[in-house]
Amino acid sequence: MDHDKDGLHLDNSTLADLAEKCMCNAKALFFRESDFELPNEKIIESLFSLYSDMGQPEAASGLLVFSKNKLDIELRMSSYENIQRWEDALEDYKKREKFPDKEIFFIPKLRCHFELNEWETIIGLYDGIFESQKQTDIEKKKEGMFYAAQSACYLNLWEKMEKYLQCSPDDELEKDFLSAILCIKQNKFEESKIRLKKTREVLDGKMGNVVPESYPRAYDYILKLQQVFELEEIIEMKLLKETMYKEAKKVINGGELLKEYDKKEKKLLDIWQDRLCGCEKSIKVWQSILHIRSLLFSRRELMKE
Repeated sequence: MDHDKDGLHLDNSTLADLAEKCMCNAKALFFRESDFELPNEKIIESLFSLYSDMGQPEAASGLLVFSKNKLDIELRMSSYENIQRWEDALEDYKKREKFPDKEIFFIPKLRCHFELNEWETIIGLYDGIFESQKQTDIEKKKEGMFYAAQSACYLNLWEKMEKYLQCSPDDELEKDFLSAILCIKQNKFEESKIRLKKTREVLDGKMGNVVPESYPRAYDYILKLQQVFELEEIIEMKLLKETMYKEAKKVINGGELLKEYDKKEKKLLDIWQDRLCGCEKSIKVWQSILHIRSLLFSRRELMKE
């Protein structure tokens, strides 16, 4: 229709809006850039979002500087987050805390600290409201549960992690996933299997909607699914180890059974290493994967591989 000799009797702004609704980001970007000669806040916001979604952080960063210096337009506060400038985003939130509505920045600050791997800071902030019974704090506890529980998990603070998970809604994807990790640590393997099954079912539904649109957007779900699969492998290995050690005590050549288990461990490590090499070369991605694997292997064993 766009290439018809008569063209479409619609302005670029309307066409861009329609393209965005249809998730046609490249076409939406074409129409938005055509409108850039007369930029306004809506166009700038849309362009920034499109650059971020399409993996063009340099363009998004340049637009952010241009809008502030040349157009005197302040983009929404998540702008720094969209281009993954977490320290700038955190500083921006802290400056805005001077205003009366500073309460709304608690979760964004947790998000920034989490991306900066400042887990102790997250635990400190979350503990500050955990015992509060104020309605606003109760809402913040539910929203910030993932950041606090995941931070406790990374720090191996299992008791805190269990306490945080108790205040989360039961239908949360992250609650089932993190609870499965906690159950493995507590040797509650059957309960962990149930949690992982629920997580897999939710992920299957989400991936079915997102994968056809964009692989990069679905990558977080794909990564989570890989972690679910590896948690199931960990449960299998832990149960096998438990069985083999029991059997080894009953027979004279028990050492052979233990050697067989060591071979299976080595084989699994090799498989995991190949799998890791196929993942995105990102500190955040590798960190999340290796932390899951540390439930079965020590960090020294993982580093050898």
